[in-house]
Amino acid sequence: MLGSDCICHYLLSRTPLPKSEYQHVHSDIHGFFSNGETIPPYSISMNIPPVDFTQENGVMGIWSGGTHLMPNGINLSQLLKKTELVLMPAGSLLIRDMRMWRFRNA
Repeated sequence: MLGSDCICHYLLSRTPLPKSEYQHVHSDIHGFFSNGETIPPYSISMNIPPVDFTQENGVMGIWSGGTHLMPNGINLSQLLKKTELVLMPAGSLLIRDMRMWRFRNA
């Protein structure tokens, strides 16, 4: 699906512990061009929850529909009104563009 030239750049785990704080709103990687020019996705993330992602145990919040095109000076108050919580059963797979804005609810 990703092609023969796909490279696994790094592997990590973000595991919020009880009473940990929220992760700030951010994208994992930024575009190459400061003038807003965009290119097709060049880096993706695959999230695989080892347990069910629920509102009680640390769900991820995302914003689909163009946040990968947004500059760093985004209007967070407007963005937060459109939050989508990613509720997933254990073993699910979420593939997303690394430029997409998100946060982690602890």
